[in-house]
Amino acid sequence: MEDLCDACGYDARTWDTATVADLIEVRAARITALLEGAGDAARRRPSADVWSPAEYAGHVGDALRYHRYLLNRGRAEDRPRLDVPDPDATEVVAAYADLDAGAGAALVREQAARTAALVRDLPVADLGRRIDQGDRVLDLALVMRSAGHEIHHHAGDIAAGLGSPGPAAAPP
Repeated sequence: MEDLCDACGYDARTWDTATVADLIEVRAARITALLEGAGDAARRRPSADVWSPAEYAGHVGDALRYHRYLLNRGRAEDRPRLDVPDPDATEVVAAYADLDAGAGAALVREQAARTAALVRDLPVADLGRRIDQGDRVLDLALVMRSAGHEIHHHAGDIAAGLGSPGPAAAPP
């Protein structure tokens, strides 16, 4: 869960729900456009230890789905206690390597639309609600901003894997 990342230039520490929702929609459109024009290149790993663009798309879809789960649980329950997921186990279960460009684009498009809608409709009063995840206490504001980080950061990974320029810096 991050709302600040030096690697991709993301700094959403002061963002509101509308700004995060807008970013999610813009990055989803960028990822979709990249993947829809990628063909088989979307399934090629740049190196053995770096995911392919389609694998990153699978991860983005799952990450957005998971952030929605956290937001919904945090709104429905008083400080739920949740385990920290293992992203490598998720990759195996979700079979990211089997995704093609079209399936990856569709997954990102659907999950981003659902996440942006939920974020946009979050009541300000709920942003301070808390979740215990592993040894961290997260508020829903951080979870919301972290959803934006996931799609922003990995839009850059997908672009790099396809030899395209990464996304512009995140909005101020």
